[in-house]
Amino acid sequence: MNYPILKNLGLDQNEEKTYLFLLENGASSPTDIEKKIDIHRPIVYKSLESLKNKNLVTISPKGKRTLYIAESPEKLEYIFRELEKNFFNDVEDLHNLYELGQKNKPKITYSEGKQAIQDSYMDIPNTLDKDAEYYRYMSVQNSNREKFLPKGYRELRDKKGLESMIITNKSSKKDKVRLGSRVKVLPDSCGLFEYNIGQVVYGDKVAIVDYDSQSVITINHPKFAEFQKKLFKLLFEKI
Repeated sequence: MNYPILKNLGLDQNEEKTYLFLLENGASSPTDIEKKIDIHRPIVYKSLESLKNKNLVTISPKGKRTLYIAESPEKLEYIFRELEKNFFNDVEDLHNLYELGQKNKPKITYSEGKQAIQDSYMDIPNTLDKDAEYYRYMSVQNSNREKFLPKGYRELRDKKGLESMIITNKSSKKDKVRLGSRVKVLPDSCGLFEYNIGQVVYGDKVAIVDYDSQSVITINHPKFAEFQKKLFKLLFEKI
């Protein structure tokens, strides 16, 4: 009769045959085992040694002969507990490797609708630490965005003392955008803002908002966000 559990617990075919023989027949010599289960003597000794190391077989000297006795199957429970412990330890290590790998990969989400834009705005103060800085490209069209601003956005932003740097277009002078040392203006002729698309870089994220289609693409990736921050600051300094 086959017992798949023995294989699952790490016994090879010869070890399984040897252990089952000893369970059924009691104390036996290597010669007895060789004759009954048709395994060559060197393999019998190898199997017995392995089973002894697994605490499944003990030696019982009898005169000049050496007999081997199978331990109770309760010993298999110990092997299982050890395998279980090692399994969970290894799985935890694999999870850590997986998380490390995920940190190096961008997480991209796409969402649609007015609520998606509102959630994108609210994610800025929810994500950033106190007194942090974020960077926004904003045109005259998408700067008039009152209908998209979620309730409590400005209050939470100001409570956390968040500061923004803005690059906008010249026409925004006619809008409600407060120009100053943290706001730089590009001429309308550059065409950067003609698509009614805004972008904000904050923390490890870059959010691209299409106000016409009311859709948001968010890229969560530290290196990409840092790259975008450097591009923003470079352009900001040149204006």
